[in-house]
Amino acid sequence: MLDFRKVNKDMSLSNCQLRNITQVICENYRYCKRKMESMENQNIVSLNMNEYADAKEYVRSVDRTLQDCSRDTQLIITKGFLMNNDPVWYLEYFSRNTFYRLRKKAVLEFLRGLRI
Repeated sequence: MLDFRKVNKDMSLSNCQLRNITQVICENYRYCKRKMESMENQNIVSLNMNEYADAKEYVRSVDRTLQDCSRDTQLIITKGFLMNNDPVWYLEYFSRNTFYRLRKKAVLEFLRGLRI
């Protein structure tokens, strides 16, 4: 498993790179959710049980990690990465400076929690 604490410490990933990793994880999450829903709607789960189980485990892992995160992190990851929201959604909750500071912390907390 890849431990993001070690990756960031050893490779000194930039904030932008960490956000990109988070974005890819969240895109995969959305893909897995759509795949599961499609398989359920078509009643083909039993035909592709391994594929369904893999998608379900990925979704479950991200969901569990989010549950263990702080409220601010949950909000930022959910609205900023998992949902396709208005780019300035955060103004309802935070000032611009506060959001950017919290987003940096949220990405780190989320990636550390995953321990992929």
